[in-house]
Order: sequence, then structure tokens, then C-alpha cells
Amino acid sequence: MYNVKTEKLIREVPKIGQLEMERLPQELTKIYAKIVGIRRTLEPEQDNLPKSFKKNIKLLRTLATNLETLVLLDKENKNRQSSAFVAATAQHLLSTISKKNNSGQQNEKFTANSIPSEISAMILFLISNSPADACELAKKMEVDFPKESVSYKLFKALGYLSTGELEKLQRLEIEENNYEEVYEEAVWYLYELIFKGVHNLALLLLGEAIDKDHQFFSQVIELSRYEFGSGTQSNFSGPYHLASLLEALREELILRGVVSVAKPYGVEEEQWIFFLKRLALDRPYLWENHADAIATGYLEFGNSAVLTFPTGAGKTTLSELKIATTLFLDKSVLYLVPTHALEDQVNKNLKDLFEGLGNSFTIEIGGEYTELFDELPTIAVMTPERCLTLLSVSPDFFSEIGLVVFDEFHLISGRDNSLERRSLDAMFCLLRLFSELPSADYLLISAMVENGGEICDWIEKVTGKNCYNFNSNWKPTRQLHGCVIFKEEEINDLKQKLRTAKREANTKSPSAALRRELKAEAYQIFSLKNMWETNARDDYYMSSLLPSKVLLAAGNFYWNLTSNRNEVAAELALHFGNLGIKTLVFVDQPGVTVSTAQKIIKKVTNPVNFKEIHKKFRRELNTLELELGDLIYSHFVGEAPVAVHHGLMLPIERRLNEQFYKEVSGPNIVVATATLAQGINMPAEIVIIAGDDRFDEELDARETVGPHEILNAAGRAGRAGSAAQGVVLIIPGEVVTFDEDSRLGDRWWHLKNTVFSKSDQCVIITDPLNDLLDSLTDVENLSENQKNIIFRLSLEEDNYNSVVSVFKNSFAASKQGNENESSIEKGIQKLIEIKNSLAFDLLYDPWVENVSLKMAVEPKIVEDLGKAIDEISFEQLFEFDVMQLIDFLFDWLDNNAERIDRLFTARGAKYQMARALNLDKEGFTLEEIAENFSKLKPILQAYLGGSDYFVIEGMITGRSDNFLLKARHFILKLVPHFSFAFGVFSITAREKWNAEDEEADEIPDEIKLLATLIREGFDSVEKLNYKLENSRIGRVELHNSFAR
Repeated sequence: MYNVKTEKLIREVPKIGQLEMERLPQELTKIYAKIVGIRRTLEPEQDNLPKSFKKNIKLLRTLATNLETLVLLDKENKNRQSSAFVAATAQHLLSTISKKNNSGQQNEKFTANSIPSEISAMILFLISNSPADACELAKKMEVDFPKESVSYKLFKALGYLSTGELEKLQRLEIEENNYEEVYEEAVWYLYELIFKGVHNLALLLLGEAIDKDHQFFSQVIELSRYEFGSGTQSNFSGPYHLASLLEALREELILRGVVSVAKPYGVEEEQWIFFLKRLALDRPYLWENHADAIATGYLEFGNSAVLTFPTGAGKTTLSELKIATTLFLDKSVLYLVPTHALEDQVNKNLKDLFEGLGNSFTIEIGGEYTELFDELPTIAVMTPERCLTLLSVSPDFFSEIGLVVFDEFHLISGRDNSLERRSLDAMFCLLRLFSELPSADYLLISAMVENGGEICDWIEKVTGKNCYNFNSNWKPTRQLHGCVIFKEEEINDLKQKLRTAKREANTKSPSAALRRELKAEAYQIFSLKNMWETNARDDYYMSSLLPSKVLLAAGNFYWNLTSNRNEVAAELALHFGNLGIKTLVFVDQPGVTVSTAQKIIKKVTNPVNFKEIHKKFRRELNTLELELGDLIYSHFVGEAPVAVHHGLMLPIERRLNEQFYKEVSGPNIVVATATLAQGINMPAEIVIIAGDDRFDEELDARETVGPHEILNAAGRAGRAGSAAQGVVLIIPGEVVTFDEDSRLGDRWWHLKNTVFSKSDQCVIITDPLNDLLDSLTDVENLSENQKNIIFRLSLEEDNYNSVVSVFKNSFAASKQGNENESSIEKGIQKLIEIKNSLAFDLLYDPWVENVSLKMAVEPKIVEDLGKAIDEISFEQLFEFDVMQLIDFLFDWLDNNAERIDRLFTARGAKYQMARALNLDKEGFTLEEIAENFSKLKPILQAYLGGSDYFVIEGMITGRSDNFLLKARHFILKLVPHFSFAFGVFSITAREKWNAEDEEADEIPDEIKLLATLIREGFDSVEKLNYKLENSRIGRVELHNSFAR
């Protein structure tokens, strides 16, 4: 469970008696695994612990008592941090066991002689530089003191110190109290002094000045051990203990404060301090990996970095500090993200942090392939695809960029045995940025990359600037990785039952009665180490999973036994959720999120505060209701105790469900697809992964999930600020077994060796452009993905898209030695031959080739579009409104398979058209789409006219469902492809107009902004401008408001 760095920290504690310190990390993990098991097997009202816990409790008490004493007495101890961490961990585990058993003092108090053990553990975690553990403990502690008492205020103050909510701490005040006895007054006077000391510490950590450093903790220590003249000593060991802990923490915590970060060269002191104070309101503490990175000089302009910290290790803080440096040097920031879901989150987070700091922050709107602004906003967040197009269409927009942040940059990596368009576009985009912005700093971020050092070398070689490789595997949280397994004997019996039934059956598939009999006892096996890297039995822990058997499943045709992963995941989620534990279930496709959630909802016992959530998000719910036509069609389950999250949800639905789940009074369970694992932070203590394959929503096909993606999903268990420990359980699609000697089956060994024996950082970046070169054969056999890059490349050496310059700076060229340079050269020559054989410069006008280069489409389709414009003339075209422009392009494409194929090159576009036309999704033909293409026009025009999803659902043939799935596919999946097609039309019109030496300003905004109008769903430029002024208004809501 503990990473290598934390394991080392634990082993560094001084030896205590006969304890075996070398295996202490595994012993602590085993105790935690047992506690997880208790959560499953004990009902809330039960209060008996297994007898085996007695030995564990003795170990924990020995560690807690001895090591805390060592922390307090030996201030020069070099292993003080290790001792504090282990002492705190032992205290925390003891407290957790006590609560599970409903025994012991669960509500300890501040007295003259003692302090609550959880308070002690919390401060020890802070001393050991483990803020996530301290935060988790603070949030789970129960307060049982009168609200006006010193105990309550001190308890809250220490809790806020641990959670980093220093502004709340600042607002706490202690009222004057009257005490009946002098001794009682003395006790609470000492605790009041401690409260004042904590209050002052918070002020310092927020960057505020204090009148005088009163050294409150030192005062309490002195007063608590005061000797009276008669030779007697005062006996205030409680305040003395607490003050000693806080005195040990104080200076260290001030040094870790984010407000202590020195300003980078060239940044004004006042600006920097103002920013740090704002950052401290949310994240006041630097973690150890933050401090290490900052110490290198990374924040200084001129330094780039590759940041491959694991999931949840604080990459955001480092990126925000770098962004602030850039902004305060009067430069702009380009922030690349892989998905629109992550784009929404990053935009919101950056806006919350940087708005009002003296820099403009312009709303990002989904104009993928069009002109929208005269320049980029100060912080521009976009996908690589949009960036690549903007680089081609308006490269001057990027002139002020001083920092390029590429989040989840593993997107640039090639895939085994395939050319993927997204990775090709991402890599090509990065190469274009290197060419356009050689003086900018680059920050590449991913939790998954193994060869960050090679990427650093590449950036240094291409940009000529220093690049740091931050690849620490430390993170503030930890995961216990487990797998659901079954007894081989029991599974064999079920398989035999199926075989016998199949021989005797007169049906093609197993009967319902037979399926109900396929029950088996489920077990889990956990690794006691961070990775499943050993074969030693002592490094694993196996136990029963649930108190009752789970239902397995049988395949319809082959009668084969399967793990019934979604049902089992639902059963597990139900158990954890009913215990009040935040649980995240990953399934493979949107439909399964809904069906799995419905199964759980029927049995959930935890109440959800619906009134509060509806009151809090009333405005967003109104927007969503207007967009869909009624909230009954929404995936926002504001009336159910389970949330869902997937790629067919509206952005506002996703945000609502994310916020709803994060609420303390919200649901404990969310069922999600992999969209949630892509950088979106959700608090979860338990992650259940239902299967190791998934459904591709775009291509309607199954694919194996890569090890890095499973580990990335697993990394969602435990998040700093909510749960320092997390549990991951994977339920493989194929049943995993163990025999009577606990020997595990082949399937488990496969998972161990291919997934869980790896670290989070297991993706080795390869160059997809090199794969492209290797895949080239001849001009007659070019794939769409090959064409996508080849059409963007120029043979002119001084062109920004020059074949030679692009591949000269490629990762493959940087990485490979002289012996392999010839293979790259041969590939480049082959590409040049193919480009020459296409003879675009001889066959087409320069403006046609220019559009082809910018939009990566065949010049033939551009030329044909130009001829269509000639047929009606620019004069007539410029008089068209948005709906007439749509009529024009649809009429031109109608019943023309070749044009549709060339303009909508992505396989996913045609698949979504087939869905919208109710064609066979597996066996549709391009000719069928062409014949029915005109049927898509009224649907698109209804979307632009402000019709809600319910109306659009009714316009699409085929069976409807409760969530308007047809409309969701059309708007969320197909409309972006229409936006691209109309963007090609816009650029074609512009380039053709310019080629005729006409003034660019004469082109109407309806044409310039057409792609954005399509994407956003507006039928006039005036409505788009209204949207820019009212960013929070939804599409239908805006149409209604504009009409009024």
C-alpha cells in the first residue's frame, strides 16, 4: 500500500524492543486491510472484533506510545519525521478499530491530564509532513462539546489547521467564560493560550502580519510545569502535551506555507504576495514534492519541466504557480487538455484562482474550427485538435504565449500496431508549437509516463532551454490494491452444473432458474506492498469479501461462467455506500452506468438531503430543465442516492453530479465510465473497477483497457482532502480462482504481471509520427489517419509545416542514435515522394492547397466547394443567414457519397450519422448515408433554433428511451463533426475571397463564425455575442431570453 518513499520513511523509525521494523509497512497495511474487511462483515450494530486483532492492537499501542514520546523528547532526532508518521498511523488505526468495535473512548475530551488521541495523531501527521492524513482525520472526527466552550473552539481550530481551512480558523473567537474553581480556570486558561497560538499560526500561514509573536505554545509549556515555592509541581499534562506537539510543528509548518515561496525574478513583490495569499485560502501548505521542485528554480522564466507525479500528488499546485509567474511577466498561457470535460474543469479552476488578479480572463467557447476572437485570452484552455487548427488558421494569435501547459500529455504517445488520429494530432500540435513558440516555457503533465527523462532531453534539444524532470513517485495518499477471487472447487462445481444443464436442455441459453443458482462466495486478495511486485505469500492478504454469496453469470450462447462483474460491483458498492463510505464504480459504457445505478438505488439505505441540493443548485437545475425539456430526462439523479457520470451527459449534468457527490449530504456512490478517470477529481475511499476491458462509445466496439488506464482509475481511490487511504478492487470479466492451498489461477498472475506489478508511471512514450513513416507504402493505400497528417505537411522548406522541419524536431529523431537515423531519413523521403506524387501544387490553385494544409482535408473537396461558391457568387453567399448557409451546404452534400466521405473523414462521424438515420450501426454503407443525408438538416436546424432535447429526440427515427439517448448522440457526438465541416466551408470561403484580392473585413460574421454557431447551437451572430456576455446561460435558456 505504501509507496517506496513512504516505506523507507516507516523503516527509519528507531527499533522498539523485538519488533521487526523491516516488515513494519506490510504489517500496518495488513491491519488496514483487516479493518476494511471488518467494514464489510460487521453490521453497524455489531460490536465484536475478531480475536486476531488483539495482537495487532498491542503492536499499535507499543508504536504509538513509544514513538510519540520520542518525537516530543528528542528534538534533534534525525528520524523525527518517521517516528511522527508511524506514531500517528498507529494512533489512527487504534481509533478506527475502537470505532468499528463501538468500544473505548470515542469522544475523548481536553482535560488537565489528557487530550483526545485523534488530536494527537492529527498533529503528528502534520509534523511528519503528511497533510492528507491529517486532513482525513480532522474531517472524520466527531465533536461532542458545547459550541461556546473552549474545547469546541480549540477542537475546531485544530481541525481547520489540519484541513487547511485557515480562513474559517481565523474567524473563530473564544468568549469569556466564568469558572467556579481556580484550578478549572487555570486549565482552560492554558488551553485558551494554545488556541491563541493556533490562531496566530493561521495568520502567518495566510501571509498576514501579527502584532507580536507571543510564543503562546512555549508559554503553556513553561506554565504547565511550573514549580511552586513549597516544592510541588503543577500537573497540567494535557495542555503541556498539546503545546509540546504544536511547538514541534510550528516552525516546520511555517516553512511549508505556500506564502513562503520566493517570488521569481522579474515578478513584482506585491503581485506575487497577493496571489500567494489567494492560493493559501484553498491550499496553504506545500507538499514535499512541491518544495523539491520549487527549489530547482523551476518557477523562473526560461525553465521548462516534465511533471510525472502520480495521480493525486499535487501537480495542479505546481502548474498554477508556474502559470502565475508567466502572467505576472505579462505573457499569456496556453493550456492543452485532452477532453472537453477536462476543459470545463480546468477553465473553472483557473478562473476561480486568477480572475481579478489584473489579467483578463475570457470565456472559452467551443469554436473548434473558426475565428472567434481577434486574439487569444490571457489563459487559453483548449484541446490539441482546436490548437492545431488555430495554429494553421491564425498563427499570429499565439505571439504572446510565454507558457504552454500540456495536461495528460501521454496523449502524444503512439499505440501498438495502430495509427490513432488523436495521438497523431496531439504530437503534431506539440511540434507545431515548438516551431511557432521556441522561446516559450513548456510544462508537460501526466501521472502515467515512465520515460519523462527522454521527453526532457527532447524538449531541451528542440527549444535550447533547460528542462527539469520531476518524476517522484511519492504522493500524499495510498491505495490498497485488491482483486475479487473465488474458490476453484466452488467454481468448478458451477461449471459442471452448466455443462450438465446444457446437455439436458432444449433451449439455446441457460434458464432463469439455472442462472439464479450460480452463486459463489467471493474473496479478495490484497497486496501489502505498493505494487504486486513479489511472489512471496507474506506480501499478500486474503480474506472473505461479503457475508453472503454473490451471483455469477452464464453466457447466452456458450453457457460459459462469467464473473457477472457489474452485478458484483453493484453489490460491493451497496455495502460500502450503506456504511457511509464514498465509493466510485467504473463500468465500461454509459448504458451500464444507468442500469448499475438503478440496481443499487433499490437497496440503498443512506438518506440524501434532496432539498438542500435543489436549493443550492436551483439555477443550474433550471438551465438543465430548459435544455432537456424536463428534468425527468436528466442523468442528474438529484432524487436518488446514487450518481452517474459518463460521456453522454451534458456538461451541466456532469458538473451537477460531481458537486452532488462531493457534498457531505450527497450520495455515497457514483457509477462512472472512464471519462471520470481523465483528470477529474472526485473524493472516493473505495474504487471498484468492473472488468479489464471496455466499450468504445465512438466505434461501438470492445477493447482491452491498457494497464496505465486501470492504474489511473485505481488512483482515484483516496484523495488529499478527503481520504488519505483508498481501496481498489478489480473484478475481472473472467473468473479468477484459487485452490485449497491458496495457489492462484493463471488469470490472477496475468493481471499481476501486466497491470498491478507496474507503477502509476508505466507509459513509455513512443512517437506516432515515426509509426506513420513506418506505415507508408504508396499513394493508393493511404488511410484517413495518414492523410490527416500528410495533407497538413508542406514541401516548402521555409514553411511552418515543412516535412523536413517537422520530422527533424520529432521525438523519434531526438531519441534515436546515428544507426537509426537512416530509417527516419528513408521514411521522410518516402513521405516526400508520396506528397510529390499527389502534385497538389500542380493540380490546384494555391488558395486550395492552403485550405488543405490548414484543415487537413483533400484539396479536391476544397476545390469543389469553391466551384459551388462560384455558381451562386460571393455577393449572394454574403447575404445568406445561418439557416440559408446550412441549406446551401446540405444541398451540395445531399446524395453525394464521395463528398460526404471527404468532408467527414472520421469513422465516428459516419457511425453517428448512421445512428441518427436509424441505419444498421454495424452494416451501414456510405451510400445509405448519402441517400438519407438531407434528413439530418431539419434536426440540425432545430438544434440551432433553440429546440430542446425532447423535441429533437422526437425528430429522430427509432425507439426513444428515458434519457433522450438519440438526441444526446446527435448533439454531443455528431454536431462537433458538423462544426468541423462548416468550419472547412468557412475557411474555404475566406481563402478564396482573399485570393481574389478582396478585403477580408467584408466577409460576414455569419460565415466567419459559422463553426462556432453550429457547435454552440445558435442561428445568429447576435445570439452568440449575447452568449459571450452571459456565459452561464444555457442554449435553450439563451434563445428564450434573447427572444424576450
